[in-house]
This record gives sequence, structure tokens and C-alpha cells, in this order.
Amino acid sequence: MTRNTRPISWIKAARKEFEKLPDSAQSICLSALTIAAEGEKADLVKPMLGLGSGVFEIALPYRGDAYGIKTPKHEVELLRNRLKALKEVL
Repeated sequence: MTRNTRPISWIKAARKEFEKLPDSAQSICLSALTIAAEGEKADLVKPMLGLGSGVFEIALPYRGDAYGIKTPKHEVELLRNRLKALKEVL
């Protein structure tokens, strides 16, 4: 069976922040991103409400029980700006 994996696009600043994460967290994120690129949804992914259809966040278990924790407003605004920039490039 051939996999239909779509490319993953990065905003430079987001990639730099990602690279600051511990290797174990990067591995978990890359696994979830690969699953998404193949058209599926990883178990540790949850929808980001208010940002449009198809926008999800990865709830990393290394920070403890991330489920149910509200994403801070400044991070949601940062995400909005990065999504807008990404859409302009694509």
C-alpha cells in the first residue's frame, strides 16, 4: 500500500520554537504531524476552537495532563498570525 503523505509547512519562528523542545517532545510532535500529513488524527490531538475548521493542537504528555488546560490568549493570537502568514505563502 502506498502512503499519500502531504508535505508539512513551517513558519520559521514556529520551527525555531519547536527545536527548543526536548528531543522526546519533538519525536511525539513529529509522529502526530506525520499522522496528520497522511490524513489521519493522532490520539493526542484536539481541535483549536475559534480558529477555523481543521486547526488542531498537539497536547504533549511531557508537560503533565495537558488536556483541559486552556491555551493562553497570547498563544492563540500568535497562532492566528502564523496561520495568516502561512496561508499567504501557500
